[in-house]
Amino acid sequence: MGLNIEMINNRLNASTGAIAIESSNSVESELMTQLVLEVAQPLGYQPYYWNISKGLQQLSVTRNLNGMTTGIKKTTVENHNPDNPVTGLFKYIRDCAEPALFLVANLQEFLPGGLQPNLFVLQDLMDLCSEIKRSDKRLILVGDRLHLSHHFDGLIYEMTNPLPTEAERQQNLTYRLQDIQAQSQGRVQISIGEAGTQNLIRAMGGITKEEADDLLLEAAITHRAIDDHTAEFVKLRRSAKLQKRGVDILQPPAVRAVGLENLDRWLDRKAKMFAPEAQRWGLDLPNGCLIVGSPGTGKTLTVKNMAKTWEMPVFVMNVGRMMSKDLGGSEENMERFLKEIEFQTGILFIDELDKQFAAIALNTMGGDGGTSQRMFGVFLQWLNDKREKRIPIFVAATANRVDHLPSEFLRDGRWDAKFYVGLPKRRARAEILSVHLERRRISFSPEDVGRIAAMTEGFNGAELEQLVITCAEEAYIQDRPGQVSLDEILRSAMAAPVQSRNPDEREKQQALEDWARRSAIPASLDTDESSEESVLSDRPARF
Repeated sequence: MGLNIEMINNRLNASTGAIAIESSNSVESELMTQLVLEVAQPLGYQPYYWNISKGLQQLSVTRNLNGMTTGIKKTTVENHNPDNPVTGLFKYIRDCAEPALFLVANLQEFLPGGLQPNLFVLQDLMDLCSEIKRSDKRLILVGDRLHLSHHFDGLIYEMTNPLPTEAERQQNLTYRLQDIQAQSQGRVQISIGEAGTQNLIRAMGGITKEEADDLLLEAAITHRAIDDHTAEFVKLRRSAKLQKRGVDILQPPAVRAVGLENLDRWLDRKAKMFAPEAQRWGLDLPNGCLIVGSPGTGKTLTVKNMAKTWEMPVFVMNVGRMMSKDLGGSEENMERFLKEIEFQTGILFIDELDKQFAAIALNTMGGDGGTSQRMFGVFLQWLNDKREKRIPIFVAATANRVDHLPSEFLRDGRWDAKFYVGLPKRRARAEILSVHLERRRISFSPEDVGRIAAMTEGFNGAELEQLVITCAEEAYIQDRPGQVSLDEILRSAMAAPVQSRNPDEREKQQALEDWARRSAIPASLDTDESSEESVLSDRPARF
């Protein structure tokens, strides 16, 4: 995709005096070179560059003996030593007698929301933007996280320097691997298959070309190889970068999710839609799914397992952490979070969607001045744009109560599918118990596990896990680790507090099941409890 140079040229020709380009600082040199060669030169502007440490510099193109461009030379402007570097820059722009393009880096730090906001700088820049529209001078602001305040509406046109697309990442990877092979002279072993290459291209999503090059070179030097494991190395480094910028990454699952065959089968089908071949046939990227069910039924675990199977990172949305006391800050945080992840291939996880956006559904947002409503609007707009822009993010949302969800989340077409995760039936309970028993090194025969499953009707997955943990801990305290008898676990099951025994919880569960019958797909293939094969009981009875 790349930076839209044609739009920049058209804007400048149409007397747009100032443009702001949000761009990572790591590619500032590359961006500056591109703007000089593709904007300043073709339009006949003398290019200048300014930042707070270097001051004002004149830029010129250097060429070799064959006339080929070799780089950009920076020359400090003589006799330009103002007392105030910012206002001195503005004065120089006003006094400049030639057609000129001024590339100004990180000026936003002196504007509202910056590190050192200055009202005089704000007003002076507003005046300058109005003045240069009627001159032959132009201004391009560049900077990381460059978000201008409302004062510049109509004065500065804002753009984004996009991160590399998948096709661009693939092209750069091919070039970089050839470069590493040539420079290392065989000291770095390059043996990467088709699957490893695709994983590596995905892993380089969400970072600049410069950062991707750095990570590839680091991997080559660290491991003396570029192979099918390099993608994992890149993912670890990339995750650390995203976490530093406030994007939480969901950790891998401790156990596998079981008993949700319908959902698993659907996810297996959707995974194939991320393949480039599917895109060439005009198939849409997967949009997302809503997973509804009572607490403790394994919804979050399902998303973790999905990420492990798909080999994708999971980005966690936490609306509460995005809330800001500054006017417009919460919406900006939401926009920034979505922008951080949208050029990657991964999963956006919204846990307990009903709680994160509950204020909207329950009409209680008056206390925050409508901030929740505006944040919700930003997210909905992103969801609407996601399919059209072909953003390779799969949205996996979970919810405990549908009556607390804004209606916009439940309308047809919002999700690829809506799934209902109910309380596990007997067969699913046996599978869940087996997973947790095996993890604690407790051995039971399949028949005994079946008897425990029969005795734990109404337990959710979390309660089954806690049942095993309680018995395993007791055995360990009594110096018999892993030695748990069937009677012990059955007695614990009879005494365990179970969510479904609470009348209020039973009412909520019934409401969820009523909704699911009308509007959702069952996540499990299990039939009703009564229709399954009975497990023999040895309870005494008198007839």
